[in-house]
Amino acid sequence: MSLFVLAICAPVLRQVLIGDNTQERERSEFRKLGEFPEWGVEGASIWTFSRDFDAWYGDHFGFRARLLRWHNGLKWLGFGVSPSESMVQGRDGWMFTTDSRSIEMYRGTMPFTGSELEEWRWSLEGRRDELARHGIEYVFAIGPSKWEIYPEKMPGRITRVGPSRLDQLTAYMEKHSDVHMVDLRPVLLEAKQGDEEGDLTYYPLGTHWTERGAMAAYQRLRAELSALLPGYRGSPVSDFELVRSNHPGDS
Repeated sequence: MSLFVLAICAPVLRQVLIGDNTQERERSEFRKLGEFPEWGVEGASIWTFSRDFDAWYGDHFGFRARLLRWHNGLKWLGFGVSPSESMVQGRDGWMFTTDSRSIEMYRGTMPFTGSELEEWRWSLEGRRDELARHGIEYVFAIGPSKWEIYPEKMPGRITRVGPSRLDQLTAYMEKHSDVHMVDLRPVLLEAKQGDEEGDLTYYPLGTHWTERGAMAAYQRLRAELSALLPGYRGSPVSDFELVRSNHPGDS
């Protein structure tokens, strides 16, 4: 019984005795955490104070990050279900985001219309031409979504029925425009061939490329810029040191 009471009280005790690093957590969560409500301000009541206090405590209770990680890990690794509607579990426990209608884009069920592709062409050429008037070269590249590089890790129940929007845009621009557009997928697929356990091109539990994936994309863009700008050389791979880390990174 005493252990149960201690477990229940532990978050409160930690919050009172130690507190938390609000600034660091705001940086890691990319949002502003709830602030402690003021009592007695104009328009405040017991109901609004209770609501605002609940929002504050939900962001600051002791061991919050660790308990959330345990909770999410239990659902993800123990029961094979997603702890959030913004994520879907793929093969081998990989995570893929559902935000920004990315699943529909993967499946090819929301293709660009002809007018949307033409708007992209008009916009990119407009940027290129405006920069050219200032003597600036313009190179356009899109960081591919993780499923563009690891489609085999997507859930088997999510099938593809058409090309992705990136496929459409790349093909359209090659046919109808001379904007310098760089497709980063080939070099990232090549980097993927060097994947090892714990050393991948994208984060399994995130949405972005790892440092090694970023290096592959950088070297591709460096080559393009070097060809356009004789005075530009950038930094070769030998100037960097990639170090293995146990930090999960990303999401």
